[in-house]
Amino acid sequence: TGGGREAAKKVLDKAKTEGRDSLSEAEGKEILKAYGVPTPGEATVNSADEAAKECDRIGYPVVMKIVSPDIKHKTDVGGVVVGVKNADDAKAAYTKIMDSCTKNVPGAKIDGVSIQQMVSGQEVILSMIRDVQFGPVVSFGLGGIYVEILREISQAHVPMTEEQLDEMITSTKAYKLMSGAR
Repeated sequence: TGGGREAAKKVLDKAKTEGRDSLSEAEGKEILKAYGVPTPGEATVNSADEAAKECDRIGYPVVMKIVSPDIKHKTDVGGVVVGVKNADDAKAAYTKIMDSCTKNVPGAKIDGVSIQQMVSGQEVILSMIRDVQFGPVVSFGLGGIYVEILREISQAHVPMTEEQLDEMITSTKAYKLMSGAR
């Protein structure tokens, strides 16, 4: 829709103005929401007490993740806690994440901790780059730690047809898992 396109353009223009070549997870979700794609409830917090309050608002269970442009592999540095079930756990998780990330990535710019409603399903990665040689390229595959472990990503040039998009997604292990492997 026109409104979705304008909202997405605003997010992209902000990143470009700031000299960034990638979006934060929250910005990516803003674009998805602009086009009507549902995303889990979430908030970004800057204190343990605020974490407990937002977790109560979002509902349990939640996953908590460090928000930092300097930390790409959050799990590797202790920046992710999964399955937080109550306010006390939320406070402890916030403290653990902040302590771990400041210790393991000294000097990293930290924008807070993201609290996200946990949903069942398979985590996937979807990205787009503008390659100097090939132009715009979209990538899709298993997300989270699996993107690094399995290194199985499907890529395609854009623009693409609906059939090409379907092939790009259905050719991956991610699709097999999302469809029910057995």
